Amino acid sequence: METYQSTLDDCQDGIIEHICWELKEDKDFSVKEYLESMDIQDTIFEVIDGCISVYDDDIIDIFKSHTPLKYMDDELGGDTIISKMSGVIFQSLQDDLYSWICGSEDELLEIETNYRKETV
Repeated sequence: METYQSTLDDCQDGIIEHICWELKEDKDFSVKEYLESMDIQDTIFEVIDGCISVYDDDIIDIFKSHTPLKYMDDELGGDTIISKMSGVIFQSLQDDLYSWICGSEDELLEIETNYRKETV
């Protein structure tokens, strides 16, 4: 069963994986600059899009597993109940990922430090 927390965890892992991939691909990549740029927003959108299930039953399970979603308005303009649920899930994940990134900046910067040590 899909839950909101498992989806959020998958999104957090996706952000970390993306940062690791960038470090491997670009020797000049800076996590600090990345976190301060608009690129992080694009990554958040891509990661969330890849983590939200396309199956109606999963969307309903995620929606049911996180009570605050029931009180949010869909700002993305969904036409059906399922698309409205997906929109609310997307918005909430986006907010929670931004908060997680802000609270985890030191840990994310440490990923770069450790990577640089390993590749020396």
